[in-house]
Amino acid sequence: MPSLSDKQIVLNTVFERLSVTVLNNGRPEYHTQYYERKRNSFNVDKIISSALDICSVSADKLSAAYVFCGPGSFTGIKLGLSVMYGMIAGTNGHLKARGISLLDYLLYSAFLEAEKQGVKKGAKIAALIPGVKGEYFTKISELKSDTDHKSNFEGSSVEFVINSGAVINEMKPDFIIVDAAARLFFDDEKLKEFNRNKIIITNYSAENVSLFINYCMKYDETRFLELQPIYLKDTYATKPEVAIV
Repeated sequence: MPSLSDKQIVLNTVFERLSVTVLNNGRPEYHTQYYERKRNSFNVDKIISSALDICSVSADKLSAAYVFCGPGSFTGIKLGLSVMYGMIAGTNGHLKARGISLLDYLLYSAFLEAEKQGVKKGAKIAALIPGVKGEYFTKISELKSDTDHKSNFEGSSVEFVINSGAVINEMKPDFIIVDAAARLFFDDEKLKEFNRNKIIITNYSAENVSLFINYCMKYDETRFLELQPIYLKDTYATKPEVAIV
């Protein structure tokens, strides 16, 4: 096995976004991002190769690799996992790869944004990702601390699916966080009833993903996932039952 560098790669292909981030000693060294209305998956290997060349590292010398496993677009999840399996095969299985939940990342981003967004301790935060029309993959947590994110995560719910009416009338979160690339969220008439000042719209950032990975490494490695899709948005075969909390 070759000696490893201190560099890691993070791949996010959920929704219409393709992001490649290279970390060095846990800090962003390189980041590139594309938005694709039509998937150009045949370009992903070139984008990754370019990122590795710029950072002067080969795939077999990366200390780790991370890929977002969903929830989200069936095509996006499949693309990211397929590319990651290809990278593992290309290093004869030496590359250590882990999955990341987009819902966990959104909640962590909300914790980081809490003070700026006016989120007070005790507030219930719901991370929402569009599924089939009118339904959302969801995870909720309570902000218990401004700095101890492990305590914030410890009380978080498991992932579930909820319809937009139940979000407003039953779940009643104090704040909602949503990925800016999740376009369907903004077309939902029922969610337009929610106070716009309490919707946190976050853009994927190299800085936040590096902080999230460092947090998981130091305090909560259970946040890392196996390399398999969390949900497949466009099929009912693996979709959980709708839940109301």
